[in-house]
Amino acid sequence: MYSDSQLRTWTILTAAILAVLFSVPRSLADAGKTQYISYAFGHWVPMVYTDEAGRGKGLLSEVAREVFETELGLTLLYSERPWKRAQLEVKNGTSDFLITVATDSRKAYALASQHVFYTLPLYIYTYADHPMMDAIDRIRSAEDIKRLKLKPVTNLGNGWHKDNIDILGIDTHYVKEEENILLFLASRRADIMIDAVVPTNFLVDKLGLNRDIHLTESRFSQVDFHLLMGRKSRYATWMERINRAFERIRRDGRLKAIVARYERAP
Repeated sequence: MYSDSQLRTWTILTAAILAVLFSVPRSLADAGKTQYISYAFGHWVPMVYTDEAGRGKGLLSEVAREVFETELGLTLLYSERPWKRAQLEVKNGTSDFLITVATDSRKAYALASQHVFYTLPLYIYTYADHPMMDAIDRIRSAEDIKRLKLKPVTNLGNGWHKDNIDILGIDTHYVKEEENILLFLASRRADIMIDAVVPTNFLVDKLGLNRDIHLTESRFSQVDFHLLMGRKSRYATWMERINRAFERIRRDGRLKAIVARYERAP
């Protein structure tokens, strides 16, 4: 049997232990639990996609991993979907974020990052040994394309091309698939194409068209991608932390190193 003094001592110790336990902040109590954040996207090699094992691959995937896993200690879930469905999931709150153009319609349901997560450069490509190569290298506007009477080729769903090139009355060939654009240009049935350099260079390599397709010096335009966090996401309040994390990977050179692995001539 314990003496009264021993019982009093155990009672005091027990009360002290319970007080400490209940005083631990919830954030520390949950520190050992895995926290997931979901990235919704459409299949876009080599920008962002999943491999056979469901692992996230590509430039945007690597950037997201540095921000959320390395810097913020979260675990990324990769939700590859048809593009319209990916956007709808973020809008409805079933996925957390996208990385894409911050249009007004998307900002209605998502918060845009302060920083541009990636600037996608658009270059002009032509076929090898085009007789107007020097002039094409100097193109800086749609007006230049019209003045030179060049015929572009692009895919049917390219709204950017319609808004920025066709609007000037430039006659464009439209084909169904991205790969068909390159085959069409390589066969010299069009003069130029304007497209994102990273995925286009990947397709040039994949199709073995390195000798047939020429990446010109004309950086025609660019498309800025922001991280768009769904307003219904539980991480919507994390935007300041996300901005600071991105700034760290930009400042210490990690972002530059990722981009350099993808932005190269074919």
